[in-house]
Amino acid sequence: MNVDAVIFDFDDTLVYSYATYQRATELFCAFLASYARFGCAEDWAAYLHDQDIRNVRQRGQVSHHCFTEAMVQTFSHFSGRPAAGPALAAIERIRQETYMAPPAVIEGAPQLLAALQGRVRLYLITEGDVTAQTNRLQGSGLLSYFLAYAIVPHKNVDAYRELLEKWKIDASRSWMVGNSIRSDINPAHRAGLQTAHFLRNDWVYDREEAVVAPYRLQRLGDFLELIGDEA
Repeated sequence: MNVDAVIFDFDDTLVYSYATYQRATELFCAFLASYARFGCAEDWAAYLHDQDIRNVRQRGQVSHHCFTEAMVQTFSHFSGRPAAGPALAAIERIRQETYMAPPAVIEGAPQLLAALQGRVRLYLITEGDVTAQTNRLQGSGLLSYFLAYAIVPHKNVDAYRELLEKWKIDASRSWMVGNSIRSDINPAHRAGLQTAHFLRNDWVYDREEAVVAPYRLQRLGDFLELIGDEA
């Protein structure tokens, strides 16, 4: 059976995102060291991470505001004072570095997309803040491989079904490739797509038990071997 289309996730499937947050956390902790009244870098990082996830859950979606708010909250908690003046400016600089810098492309991503282009229809889906994600998509240099892309508030089964209809994709002959069980694998499977799980370190917020065991990719290039002559 020939493959009709392949939909790719963006963050931590095609570009490094989790590593960017880790770097931002390191920068923030180094900055906080001059202000904190108690705790150590490990405590600050754990609190920052917890606040970030709490903010995402309260907002109901991933947004760059969540991490920025988490830095402000963490600063206030450990310093005993509001983030203002130079402290707020430092947090803004970290935010800019995290969200405005072009993302680093994961090894093998351009090669896989180039090998698939023209053989199957390629699409991309990501979630988050539209402005921030648009900047990152454009900065990645990967958009030319895709027929279309979508930035959605939530990557849930309804979002996948709407895009399958919009893009005229035959789900039974198509694939979703992503690193997140919660937002890539499970909802795509429920929408009728075949799924391939790219095994990368994932964010705690994205962890979930798989509805069914997906195909697993140690490297992006393994996807070509998985679909073989079907593409």
